[in-house]
Amino acid sequence: GFGTEDIQYDTSKGTLSALTAVGTDGKVWTASYTPSSGIESANNTIRVNLAGVLDAQGNAGAGSASSGNFSIDTKPPEVTVTISDSSLSAGETATVTFTFRESVTGFGAEDIQYDTSKGTLSALTAVGTDGKVWTATYTPSSGIESADNTIRVNLAGVLDAQGNAGTGSASSGNFSIDTKPPEVTVTISDSHLSAGETATVTFTFRESVTGFGTEDIQYDTSKGTLSALTAVGTDGKVWTATYTPQPNTESATNTIRVNLAGVLDAQGNAGTGSASSGNFSIDTKPPEVTVTISDSHLSAGETATVTFTFRE
Repeated sequence: GFGTEDIQYDTSKGTLSALTAVGTDGKVWTASYTPSSGIESANNTIRVNLAGVLDAQGNAGAGSASSGNFSIDTKPPEVTVTISDSSLSAGETATVTFTFRESVTGFGAEDIQYDTSKGTLSALTAVGTDGKVWTATYTPSSGIESADNTIRVNLAGVLDAQGNAGTGSASSGNFSIDTKPPEVTVTISDSHLSAGETATVTFTFRESVTGFGTEDIQYDTSKGTLSALTAVGTDGKVWTATYTPQPNTESATNTIRVNLAGVLDAQGNAGTGSASSGNFSIDTKPPEVTVTISDSHLSAGETATVTFTFRE
């Protein structure tokens, strides 16, 4: 009367094969127990309900009998990846933490995947001695502007203490990088200025900035003057000013430049170098003429050539 229907165990955690009799005396049977995948359980038993089992004298069993406790761990290694700063700017670094739910072996830098053109990760440092947590320092590259970035772990080569191999990958949350300094385009509305004319100079930044003022603008004040700046819109990207050339000026080579050193973007990146408008010419000098005569002492019968020479 002993069969698999008398055996009790948690079928969500494993399966038991059919019984195989050992010998012919009806005393010993075996079966193979196969744990389910993805299981982590410290307390498990296999029990026999003796109520339906009879001995040769017809005595029925009573109660149940249980195996000793056994544990199951068929769950592959899992890791959580966190980054200490989700918005990185120039000069900043972030700590990346790799936290496994159990002790593992085989985890190294070769298992970490990220875009190396946008930043670099230092060597791993173990936190404690239990083989669960590691950290590394992430340093963004310079001149980068990227809204979508992650650091991932390929778990295929990582093993837990039971020899379960990791599968798939785990990723950090998204983080942004902006180590690109402010940039500006300077344009002038008229590249040939004459007397009575003015030009609008437009300063267009690629992102919102602070710290931009007339003190950052460089030009030859002996040839013209620039009005106060006027913000265009409220996003801190565009300003205009009116350029008025000086009278009696003739100059073929002129630019208006911005010194970016004191200009900051929203991430605190400081500008570097300068940006210049295209060349423009100034001619507010009125016509001038030189009159010469070929003979300064004319007598009867003579003529003289009078020459009128303008400078332009």
